[in-house]
Parts: sequence; C-alpha cells; structure tokens
Amino acid sequence: MLIEFVSSQTQIAVRPVRILHQFPRSPFCEKVRWHMDAKGLAYEVRNLFPGAHARINRRLGGQASVPLLIDGPRVVHNSGTIALYLEDTYPQRRLLPEDEGLRALVLALQTYLDNAVGPAVRHWVYGHLLRKRGLTTKLFFRGYSRKVRWTGRLLSPVFERRLGRLYPGDDATLATMETAILDGMERLENTLEHDPGRYLVGNVLTLADITAASLLAPVVGPPGSPWGESVP
Repeated sequence: MLIEFVSSQTQIAVRPVRILHQFPRSPFCEKVRWHMDAKGLAYEVRNLFPGAHARINRRLGGQASVPLLIDGPRVVHNSGTIALYLEDTYPQRRLLPEDEGLRALVLALQTYLDNAVGPAVRHWVYGHLLRKRGLTTKLFFRGYSRKVRWTGRLLSPVFERRLGRLYPGDDATLATMETAILDGMERLENTLEHDPGRYLVGNVLTLADITAASLLAPVVGPPGSPWGESVP
C-alpha cells in the first residue's frame, strides 16, 4: 500500500501541467481558456506583468506576445496556433469538424475574427478606456495579486502612455475600429441567419463559436467573462 501511494505521488509530481501565460483581460487569452474549458483540459494560468512578459516569453519560445501555452515540453504561441495544437493533440470533444468543407468554414471564420475583429475590439476598448485616467490600469490588473495591482497603480502613467501609443483614441481611429466590429457582427448575424439559437457552422459547438464569443466579449460582456463584470 505504501509503495503504491509513493508511486502515485511521484506520478503526480512529474505529470506535465498545462500553463497559460496570459493577461486576464486579453480576449485572445480568453479564447484559449474557453477552448481548453470546452475540451475539459486542466490548466493553470500565470498572469504576466506587461512589459516583463516579453522577456519571459522570448526566453521560452522566441515570441513576446501572449497567449503562450506550455504543455509539458511543448511551447505554443498565438491563439490560432494554440487552437490547432489543442485540436491535434487532444481530439476529445473535437471543436473542428472532420468534414473538410465544414472544417474550412470554421478555420476561415477563425482567421477573419482573429485578424479583423479581435484587434479592432481591443483597440476600440482601450481607446475609450484611456480617455479616463487610471481606469485602464484598474481594469487591466484585476485578477492579479494585491502586490502586482499596487505596482500597476504606481506605474499607471507609464503603462497608460505606452498603451495610448499602441491604441490611439482619436475619434477617427475609433470610428474605423467600430466599423470593423460592426461589420464582423453583421457577418456573424448573416451566418446565423439571425437565429441566436444556431451555431455558426453545423449543429454543434465549434472553434468558430468560441472565437466569436471570446473576441467580442469586451463589447458584449457575457456572464463568466472578465468583461461581464461591472465597470467601476
């Protein structure tokens, strides 16, 4: 009995743990979390400090951005690449159809949402939040430890100034982002034939649904999402 117990503890200790390097309020990180949740995969999250995350992630795999998934010896960057990796590695509860035609439709929607809608949502949200000093910092660091939240508040002017350079909040730029978001919503509505009870592709949940829901979460604020919380 003791040998069996020690053996089981050893197996637990060396078992690879999926670790997601993320920002809690990144829609692209939320997409990966929802994907793993839908597949029933256990994982841990590590909320990286913005700026320092680039050095940490480059050391692991050569790219600075989040999300980054560590799965045992594997390191995978980018939500789209992570999605394909998860589907290939963990075929249970498949979110990509086996039918080639349906699979192509799902991947086309994911690519469109990843490249056109998600970045526009991110820019539109930050552009508006940055108009009120300190609000972006307060929202961004929710989910971090108290010490990190304190550091974030201390560095708030620097943090928000850098975000402002990445996501300018002038009226013309935000209007362009809003148009891209509305175009994306219209495409999704047309795909669903204006029936909220339907899935985007076929009759089951797919990666297209998860991508659309997570990347639009900052605009829609669904329950269970960080963006579903009330704004202070």
